[in-house]
Amino acid sequence: MKRGKEPHKEPLAEGPAWKDAGLPLSTPSNEACKLFDATLTQYVKWTNDTALGGIEGCLAKLKAADPTFAMGHAIANGLVLIGTGSSVRLDRELALAVRNMVEMSKAQPLTPRERLHVRLDRQAPPSHSISSVLIGHRPCHVAPWLSVGL
Repeated sequence: MKRGKEPHKEPLAEGPAWKDAGLPLSTPSNEACKLFDATLTQYVKWTNDTALGGIEGCLAKLKAADPTFAMGHAIANGLVLIGTGSSVRLDRELALAVRNMVEMSKAQPLTPRERLHVRLDRQAPPSHSISSVLIGHRPCHVAPWLSVGL
């Protein structure tokens, strides 16, 4: 993963931008939406943008902005599954994180797309690619090529 040396220049998508793109996020926090975008942008670009705080920094701020944001938990757990090749059977900490995400999601009115992400994190074996699903769920006004044909 490369380190971003230049400051992040693209605007981060707030809640209304995600909704306008047909990808509403179930959180009242615009800050959580922007941090979700920052995390996803870094993953897609395969960079750790220091101007944004890096992926780990963004994930920490994302959880603080809305501790019950299902997609925040889904991307955090999904990145562990993608990046480590681990699974809930092998990693107790990951199993607990996924279990907590699933329980929190039951108490929220999530969109079908958000429920799919929660289900993928819960059920996907390490060999199953979650990245193609993550890439297809980014506002097209920020990265239009990501949503074409997905």
